[in-house]
Amino acid sequence: MTVAQYREHLRALLPPGRALEDGDGLLTQLLEGMAEELARVDGRGDALIAESLPDSTLELLPDWERVADLPDDCTPAGQTVEARRTALIARLTANSGPSIPFLLSLAASLGYTVQIVKRYARRYRAALGDVYGGNDWQFVWEVHAPLNTVTYRRFGNSTYGEAYASWQNDVLECVMRQHNPADLQVNFIYS
Repeated sequence: MTVAQYREHLRALLPPGRALEDGDGLLTQLLEGMAEELARVDGRGDALIAESLPDSTLELLPDWERVADLPDDCTPAGQTVEARRTALIARLTANSGPSIPFLLSLAASLGYTVQIVKRYARRYRAALGDVYGGNDWQFVWEVHAPLNTVTYRRFGNSTYGEAYASWQNDVLECVMRQHNPADLQVNFIYS
């Protein structure tokens, strides 16, 4: 709303009577000051809506960049606002889904040494490229891990009653399935 609209709304809130009709007096100046502030706050609210979107932010751009971990090696500091916005949108919309390197580092951080193999559907050598053996293998990742991953009890990280060692891969399977892409099946092969 504009200053004039707020001024009229404020005047409409006053009780009726000749005592409050002062033309350009102090009451009118007070209402004008209040209307200007209300219009300014209203405008800031509209600006906040624009700031909530990464493609139109200006004042909150440093905060958006902090959340997106920018600038980085690919987007150095000192760029124009438009270039910074473009880098921000690219970072926020990038497909950062799980990949084989991501899953390998995740397994290593949990103490597992694994290999991941992505399978593909077998195709004829003919020009048609028909699939034989089914399409199912096209959506399979194999996680190769030792049969028994031994986790030893460590002083300071264990409590009374825990086993001194455990031989299991339950955590590995759970984490791999949790971070696995939805369109792929994970098979665990222990050797």
